This record gives sequence, C-alpha cells and structure tokens, in this order.
Amino acid sequence: MNLIDEKVQHSQFGIGRITSNSGNIIKVEFDEDTGEKKFSYPEAFESYLKMCNPESQEYVSKKLGELHKEISKERIEKELERLRDAEKMALEKAALKKAALKKKAAEKLAAKKLNI
Repeated sequence: MNLIDEKVQHSQFGIGRITSNSGNIIKVEFDEDTGEKKFSYPEAFESYLKMCNPESQEYVSKKLGELHKEISKERIEKELERLRDAEKMALEKAALKKAALKKKAAEKLAAKKLNI
C-alpha cells in the first residue's frame, strides 16, 4: 500500500502528511513550526502516530503484527540456541566428571590389587 500523502495524527505534533516511505523510515510533514520529522516504520505507529484513514491504519496495524511475529520468532530462536549450548556444555561437563570417576575407580582398584 502506498502511504505517501496519507494523513497521520501525532500525539504531540498534530496532523501531518507522509511525504516519504523508504524501507523502515517514513517522513511526515507537519505545520510550518514543526516541519518534517522522520519516524521508524511501522514502530512509530505503536505509540506516536495513527493513520487518519481507517483502512490505512488497518494496513499499518497488520505490518506491526508481522513485525511482532518476526521479533518473537527471533527471540525464540535465540533462546533455543542458548538452551542447546547449555545442554552441550552440561553433557561435556558430565562426560568429564564420568571420566574422572572412572579414572579414580581404576586407581583405587589398582591400589587394592597391589595391597593384596
């Protein structure tokens, strides 16, 4: 959806018009005193901006939902990676402990045989 020339409501600056939308940055022209401002898109629509057109607001809300899903997915993937690393370290530690116990048991058995 083309958001250029769409009107937005800003919590502090009032009504403005989107003049540019490139990637994750939008530019909004407000009154003469405020001028043009840049915002992160679509993040700014979570708290600062609201589309004046309900259809455009629905579109932006959908984009925010997609962004939140992507962020959640990335967090879950990072947590899974962290858990896999922790599991790997725990297994390595257990293997070292097992080897040390086997060595100690073998040393005790050898010492016992020498005392016989």
